[in-house]
Amino acid sequence: MDSFIIANVERLENELFLVVVLYGDDGYIADRVIVPYENAESAVITIAEVAYKVDVWSSDTTLYKAMLEVPGLNGIIKHPDDTSETGRQIEELMQILRQEFERPALPRWRKWLSSLFRRMTRLIEGDGKYEI
Repeated sequence: MDSFIIANVERLENELFLVVVLYGDDGYIADRVIVPYENAESAVITIAEVAYKVDVWSSDTTLYKAMLEVPGLNGIIKHPDDTSETGRQIEELMQILRQEFERPALPRWRKWLSSLFRRMTRLIEGDGKYEI
């Protein structure tokens, strides 16, 4: 089995993080990187620093488009179920990330309101029906 990367932009409450998980030739996690997300171009540079000339799975279309412009990164668009490991990684490290980036936990009412607005936005945009 060849090594590959799973990379996505994940939301931790109201902040976006780039989550990169490198799997080695043996199929086990060899490395993981979680950094605040700035833009797709800097995210692709971070991915290329983790490993070069590898397959990169992502369910994020913005990252996928940016990877198409970089030689050595074979971007592969996948269903979110196939790339769910990035979500598990950020949930596992949630408390540490809050402390590291000094982000206090959101009050329950703000979490609920934020979740409602994100669901409404997805509904208005067609819930992924018009993406590639």
